[in-house]
Amino acid sequence: MYLKDVFFPNTTAAQRAQILSLYDFTFQATRRLFLSFTVKTQNTWSYASRVYQGVPLLGSFHFSDILAVFDLNPLQPAAEMQTRWIAFANTLDPNAQGYPYWPQYGSNKTLLEFSSLSESTLITDTYRSSAIAYWGTILSYLSL
Repeated sequence: MYLKDVFFPNTTAAQRAQILSLYDFTFQATRRLFLSFTVKTQNTWSYASRVYQGVPLLGSFHFSDILAVFDLNPLQPAAEMQTRWIAFANTLDPNAQGYPYWPQYGSNKTLLEFSSLSESTLITDTYRSSAIAYWGTILSYLSL
């Protein structure tokens, strides 16, 4: 397991689960909760950038997608990310000619995944669903 081998070699499975729970709360649960509200009132898309997943120690880090958007990333998805961001800024729709259709995030929970080795692919946003649902429930009680 990457997490155990690279970052936490002397931890138990229970301790790593606690660490993942903090990640779930910080990034994934808040993102999904935000999406659950925005899809009700506006057109909404979501993506996951895993461009740097193979980078030692860091992996795909927070804001790593911005490197591609501002042409600081020579890896394959940079042109697609730039094109989609420009399309969204111009038309409020990230779909652009020459790239796969990207459906809005909704009941289908579809998001676009960027990786360094291939073109983007559509995936269902089910990563660690049960653990993240727990945090989503808690966050929904805290929202105003």
